[in-house]
Amino acid sequence: MAVLALAWIVSPPGHAEPRTFTSTDGRQLVAEVVHVAEGTASLKLSNGSVAEVPLERFIKADADYLSAWKPAGIKYLFDVGTSKERTDKAVTKGSMEKTGTETWVMHLKVRNRSGADLKGVTLKYNLFYNAPDGPATVLRKVPGTIEIESIRQNEELKLTTAPVALKVSELQGGWYYADGSKRKQNDSIEGIAMTFVHNGENGYTWASRGLPAGVSGLPGGREPAAATPE
Repeated sequence: MAVLALAWIVSPPGHAEPRTFTSTDGRQLVAEVVHVAEGTASLKLSNGSVAEVPLERFIKADADYLSAWKPAGIKYLFDVGTSKERTDKAVTKGSMEKTGTETWVMHLKVRNRSGADLKGVTLKYNLFYNAPDGPATVLRKVPGTIEIESIRQNEELKLTTAPVALKVSELQGGWYYADGSKRKQNDSIEGIAMTFVHNGENGYTWASRGLPAGVSGLPGGREPAAATPE
């Protein structure tokens, strides 16, 4: 409590980007915002010291300002790793072919390399898969959204997409397709493209290797040349 008591003083102007903050009991201080994370603001005082003050100590206008604060000129950057997993399979065997569905998800490892703690990040993604269409293949996409409440600087989060059902089929022995299509007609996951949105800004776009050049289908990226919505 001693630290907080010392914080509520009036500092003279003259340092970079100062702001006057008001506490819920009417006291004021002039300070520069250094960092905001997990409900606490780090404020640099005129004497160079840094006070850690919970946002709940401020009036609503200042608390809202601090909640939305981010470092000027922030450059969004995320490391992304992906893996896919089949979580379910249901197949029915008929006289000519086996047909059914497989349920798949993609697991994501996301590390914040933006140089700042971030709150309220929305991860918008398109999961792409190849779907046989006769002897040809069509690239389809399934959109989704993951809400990230907070991610600290250099923190890695493990996230999972919503499940997607893919069709599978296989002709029984002795049967074949007249158009030359393969006996196995399985949908297959091709990759994922995503955009990280923070404070209404499309901060960073990432796409799996192997997708068509420039693919994202999302804000901040170009639409894939041959992607069909599911």
